[in-house]
Amino acid sequence: MISQQNSRKLWYRVDRLYQILVNYLDLWLWPVVWTAAWLYYPYCETGPTLCLWKLFFHVRCPTCGLTRGLCFLLHGKIPEALRFNAVTPVVLLLMVACFAQDLLKLRAAVTRRSKDRETCGYPQAS
Repeated sequence: MISQQNSRKLWYRVDRLYQILVNYLDLWLWPVVWTAAWLYYPYCETGPTLCLWKLFFHVRCPTCGLTRGLCFLLHGKIPEALRFNAVTPVVLLLMVACFAQDLLKLRAAVTRRSKDRETCGYPQAS
C-alpha cells in the first residue's frame, strides 16, 4: 500500500510533468510538424487536399497550400513553396521564433530550478 507521503510525491511528479508538457508544448509540437512536413514531401504534388473549406465550398481559404508550401520550403524549393502559398516563409519564421522562445523559457526554468536546489529553496543571507 502506498503511504500518503509517497502518494503526494507521485502526484507532485505527475503534476510537474503535466506542467512541462503543457507549458512547453511548442517544443514537442514543432519538431513533429516539421518531421511530418518533411515526410509528406513525396505526396505534395499528388496528395489529397486537407482543407475542409476547399473540399466543402470549393474556395481557397487563406491557409490553403500552407502544408504543401512548408514541405517544399523545408526541402529548399522556395519558388514552389511560394507558388502554393506566399505566406509560407513568414509562417516558418514564426514557427522557428516560437520554438526558440520556448527553448529560452525552458533554459531559464531549468537554471532557476538548479539555483533553488543549491539553496534548498531558501533565500541566501547577504
